[in-house]
Amino acid sequence: MTMAKKIKKIKARKTVLDKIAARLRTILRRRTTDVVAAGKELIKARKDHVPSGKWQGWLAENFDLDVRTAQNYSSAAEYVARKSETVSDFAKRVSNLAPTLLYDLAAGNYSEQQEAAILAAAAEGQRVNIRRATEICDELEAPNDDDVDETDAGDDGDQDAGDADAAAEANKILDGPPPAVPSPPEEDPALRDFDAAIGTLKRVMTSRPIAQFARTVHNSDDLGTVAHFIRAVISAPRID
Repeated sequence: MTMAKKIKKIKARKTVLDKIAARLRTILRRRTTDVVAAGKELIKARKDHVPSGKWQGWLAENFDLDVRTAQNYSSAAEYVARKSETVSDFAKRVSNLAPTLLYDLAAGNYSEQQEAAILAAAAEGQRVNIRRATEICDELEAPNDDDVDETDAGDDGDQDAGDADAAAEANKILDGPPPAVPSPPEEDPALRDFDAAIGTLKRVMTSRPIAQFARTVHNSDDLGTVAHFIRAVISAPRID
């Protein structure tokens, strides 16, 4: 095959892939807008028509939806309604958000700054999923080189004073009575179970093929709920 034919074949393949990508983006945008539309209908049914205490039964009878999924749809619709009142062209932005990310935004799992950056990326036409949102948040937390340089310069000027204070504090401790030994903190059973579960996940995810876990008895909504919870833990401030 001549070089010209190879180039022509590569261009043809690229054109086909571009068309596939465009169709997929349209489908994914429609999926997000469908989630919001479904949430609006669920809210209307629950508030105005389904008798109290009959909600789960009505869902099971009419749809292949569990309560958690219905809650995600409804929360997404409520979030979009709130934001549409204050954010211009929000309908366009929300179509570029993956449904799972939309659920996290509705749950308040991102700070205001993180949320603004995610919505700005969506406004630019980017398709933003959980992975891209994590990258955006990491970029916000990256240190500024100028700030680092200024901090280093300040530390050089105060180093001698700091050493003197540390020496004085050490002498106080040596001359005074022994410090009281704090009692160990009470163990949190929930935290203990969480740490054990994460430890188990870390062990199995490094030694087993991903396909093996597709046979789990837990459905995608169960796994999504766990993933949302873990992301919320990641976003929460650390407590020493």
